[in-house]
Amino acid sequence: MINVLQLRSSFDPGGTETTLLNLFNYPQQYFRIHFVLLRDGSLIDQLDESSGNRYYRWFRKRFLDLGVLRRMHRLIREEQISIIHTHQFIELLYAVCLKALRPRLKIVYHNHILFPSKDWSFYLEKYLSHYFSRTITVSQAAKDELVHQYGFSEKKISVLYNAVRFGRNGQTPAAGLQEKLDPSRFHIVMVANFVWGKDHETIFRAYDAHIREQLPEVCFHFIGRKSEISERLVNEYLTDDDLESGRVVLWGAIPNAKSLLPNFDLVVMSCFSETFNQALVEAACMGLPILASDIPVFRELSEEGRYFAHFQTGKADDLFQRLKEQVAHPQKEAAQRYAPLFREKFSFDKLVEEHYELYISELHDRQEDKRAAVKG
Repeated sequence: MINVLQLRSSFDPGGTETTLLNLFNYPQQYFRIHFVLLRDGSLIDQLDESSGNRYYRWFRKRFLDLGVLRRMHRLIREEQISIIHTHQFIELLYAVCLKALRPRLKIVYHNHILFPSKDWSFYLEKYLSHYFSRTITVSQAAKDELVHQYGFSEKKISVLYNAVRFGRNGQTPAAGLQEKLDPSRFHIVMVANFVWGKDHETIFRAYDAHIREQLPEVCFHFIGRKSEISERLVNEYLTDDDLESGRVVLWGAIPNAKSLLPNFDLVVMSCFSETFNQALVEAACMGLPILASDIPVFRELSEEGRYFAHFQTGKADDLFQRLKEQVAHPQKEAAQRYAPLFREKFSFDKLVEEHYELYISELHDRQEDKRAAVKG
């Protein structure tokens, strides 16, 4: 069995964290995960070692913690770890340091988010990933942008979609929100932290300009970590009555938010930069109607609008028009018809097999390098 060192510098609710949590807990016989957590996080207690994987709370006390590096180096030696799988710049930096100590290690760098700016960290991350690792991203659209907009090497990037895990028949329990929602209203939800790349503002602008008065039955619910962005949007676009009446509700971050999605009439996903989107795919797998920005990755996931509808990115007026259509003619039957296709495409069985094939490929390359060195 292949032993893999997974590094994670944050572990609070989010799309990447949910995928890593479910992958760790998923029973499989292809590879064993040794999961080193460099920071505390609210999802850690949900990690289950019964599947044979192991996790370690080795929280770093400084940017580059030599004590943590020594512990990881010892773990690599004792468990015969051959691959390090990273997901963020700081994790990649630790992996490169470990590779300097053990050159035969292979590094997989998993890129989940595009870069807000081309600063020094971008250029360092690009350099390290190019010379020391195999880069993975989570959609063809993300790969295209990394190659054409950011100058990454096309030959060194592979596409590996995220996956969604459900109970039997692809369903999750519709946990505990229904009694809080007025059944006479049309409830719309967006699951996303208030961070760069997510475009909550277009929804707020559409609500303020049109929806508050023209669609009085519509209520918006935002599930995701609040920030200075959410504070600014509330102050700029909402009234006290909007919040007190429940027309707009900011729930904050909720673990396992997908279990709440069936309580809503429509899932909206508004972004201007994205590589995948876990919540959107979870909603599609459940057979829920979706309205999403028309950015490349969402068009890829919908197969150019076949599986769910789009609005023009950043255009509040167009969002309002598309919402009116969805409220008047909900697309529940079509969404439920396409759900099995999404569950098959984004299954964890498929994700595990693709991880295994990637690891085998990297180890095969190492053997080829070794043979070439012997011949030389």
